[in-house]
Amino acid sequence: MASYRKRGDNWEYRITYYDPITNKRREKTKKGFRTKKEAMVAAAQAEINIDQDFFEKDDNIRLASYLDKWFEDYKPTVKESSWKTRHDSLIILKKHLGAYKLKSVNEKIYRNFLNDIAPQYAKNTLIGVHHVIRMVMDQAVKDSYFRYNPIKEVKIPRTTKDTSSKQVDEDLADIKFWEKEEITAYLNAVKRKGRPQDLAMFLLLVYSGLRIGEAVALKWDKIDFEESIIRVRFTLFQKNGLRGKYKMMPPKTQSSIRNVPVPPQVINQLRVLKHVQERIKEKERGNYVDEDFVFADHTGQPEPARNFNYRMATYIKKAGVKKITPHNLRHTYTALMIDAGIDIKEAQRRLGHSSAKTTLDIYSHIMKDKKTASIVQFNAMANEIF
Repeated sequence: MASYRKRGDNWEYRITYYDPITNKRREKTKKGFRTKKEAMVAAAQAEINIDQDFFEKDDNIRLASYLDKWFEDYKPTVKESSWKTRHDSLIILKKHLGAYKLKSVNEKIYRNFLNDIAPQYAKNTLIGVHHVIRMVMDQAVKDSYFRYNPIKEVKIPRTTKDTSSKQVDEDLADIKFWEKEEITAYLNAVKRKGRPQDLAMFLLLVYSGLRIGEAVALKWDKIDFEESIIRVRFTLFQKNGLRGKYKMMPPKTQSSIRNVPVPPQVINQLRVLKHVQERIKEKERGNYVDEDFVFADHTGQPEPARNFNYRMATYIKKAGVKKITPHNLRHTYTALMIDAGIDIKEAQRRLGHSSAKTTLDIYSHIMKDKKTASIVQFNAMANEIF
């Protein structure tokens, strides 16, 4: 059924119909007609094409162009973090298959593509690519380029180079953490030179293992001052690290939603920060929009995570300790848990790892780094005995 309307100096038609393949309700619009009569003639031809299951489409469209079209429609339906992940898969698909005509992509071409790229990418990367192209081809079916998804039965080859273990090794090789003396030197430098907000943040990261995104997302109602518990429920996504451009998002995994006990030092400094924040609210008054963020700037908005990255680097220089990042403070927290004798399962829960293997791998790596120091300590004890 076609309807018409005038937009400015031109006419537009809109056709409502049911997809002949999926039986779902769809719409087709086209604008730019000089007169209503021209729009009606074009709409009549479009309706004929729809009835014949040949509704208007570009049979010569290349896969690269169709991927772009699909992505434009997909982006508004998901969170930014999700479509950015899909975008990485699109880059790989366009690089290797983009030159093919969409209608020419078949099971053989796609299987050969997977076999060719398998040695180049980690298995998780290939899983992401496979998921995206299947979604794209499902849409191509809806657009009547295919009667059925031509790659539906293709599986990721068993010969795929599973680099997940290699990736773990690379991540473990980059693990850095501070010993107790370095933690003391750093926190003292922050106490001498920094703001109450900085000291609260870095005490929190050292003694809770929170991710920086989880920390900047904290609101005061998630701080249990009586029980000394931090309730992690959100992470903060800040576009380009800019103030005002942020989204409160649930953590990626259910295990990241957790309650983390913290020592009195953290709670005490958070009390100090809350008192300082109340004074800032009073001073700024009309300019302060109170959204209850723990780590808020002078306007009430959450402080960008990258600001803490910059300041951490400054305090590291003042303290004279080795360079690490806020994420490495999670490893430092893990090292402290090892020293405290906290078991793997409890550490996994506190860190929010979905797999105990991840926690165990980090534990093992840190223990390896501590091995030499442990031997020295044991030998020193032996000398004292006999």
